[in-house]
Amino acid sequence: METAQLEALATSPAALAAAFVLGALWGSFANVCIYRWPPSPEHPHGQSVVAPGSRCGACGKPVRWYDNVPILAWLWLRGRCRDCGTQFSARYLLVEALTGLLFATVWWFAVDARAALEPLDLRVVRAAIGAAFAWTMVVVIFIDLDHMLILDRLTLPSVAGFYALGVVLPERTWTDGLIGAAVGLALVRVVADLFLLLRGKHGLGMGDGKLLAVVGALLGWKGPVVALFGGAAVAVVVVVPAMLVRGALGRGAGADGAADGEGGDGADGADADAPPPPVPWAERRLALWSLAVVAAAVAAVLLTPLPPWIAALALVALALADDFLGLTDGPEPADARAARGDEPAAAGVDEAHQADDDLAPGALPFGPFLAVTALFWWFAEPYVMFRLGL
Repeated sequence: METAQLEALATSPAALAAAFVLGALWGSFANVCIYRWPPSPEHPHGQSVVAPGSRCGACGKPVRWYDNVPILAWLWLRGRCRDCGTQFSARYLLVEALTGLLFATVWWFAVDARAALEPLDLRVVRAAIGAAFAWTMVVVIFIDLDHMLILDRLTLPSVAGFYALGVVLPERTWTDGLIGAAVGLALVRVVADLFLLLRGKHGLGMGDGKLLAVVGALLGWKGPVVALFGGAAVAVVVVVPAMLVRGALGRGAGADGAADGEGGDGADGADADAPPPPVPWAERRLALWSLAVVAAAVAAVLLTPLPPWIAALALVALALADDFLGLTDGPEPADARAARGDEPAAAGVDEAHQADDDLAPGALPFGPFLAVTALFWWFAEPYVMFRLGL
């Protein structure tokens, strides 16, 4: 087929439709990963996504191949098991449709919108990389919403994979992803440690740092910065109104309870208003040590001829060594140990947010905000950089 014919086909509505169908298929697999990867009491290390095949969680009957067609199967079964009639969550449909839409949008941005800028083969490669990034963020978002976990089994291979894929793109150098991953890890570490020292409780966990390392490995240092501060801004816009509404509802419920004589003796309210227990000195010392390491790396880059990629490599290596070997482990609260998998109550958890004790019922994790903002930056970065003349 001639180049002109390939170009016409790649930029046709049929190509967008094919990208949507491919995304829906990958969305179906994303549903499997979202359901099976997180740990549970029955499967403390998660489940295989290969075997057994899909089956109804209520009656245990295998799902027929024609009932596994993305989007359509949910619609023609009306969201119910063919055998027992159990209702399936509409989120299966949502994840498949969302992933399909993301794949189609990635294809349009990478192939159609850049038709005058790059040859077709490079644009197709860019679309494949963007689709893989979008799929990863979808899985991160929904696992984090369900379990407040960002799993190492997803983020650690993704750091290496997206670093390698980023080098394929002409605008990236081999140092960009390395520095970006280090910036992602360091940003969260600095914010989490400062929060611990100033507020006396845990805030961000290193699951968020590893997610930002994935973003930086592909998008360079700007990606984690935009994701962190943009995600924080979006979180404020979403969470503050939700807190106000929940507070108003809570006050209404409290008034009704008092009127009905259900106010109790006030012990629960006193416990809710009690200050958090003091953070052990060992944890404060660890936070100070981590901040000193990051400050030393930054100072070495700014004040010495040390290439930035060497400092970045040292930070990434130290962070991963600390994670695998526990080089800086100190005494921790039982709930933080349980969140990491050191207690039987949550064995097998790869990486928790370590802030579960600070999260009220119905609270939202921060990972989805990071992932959404990182996806936005993948689409927006070329246009922002062009407008800024960079």
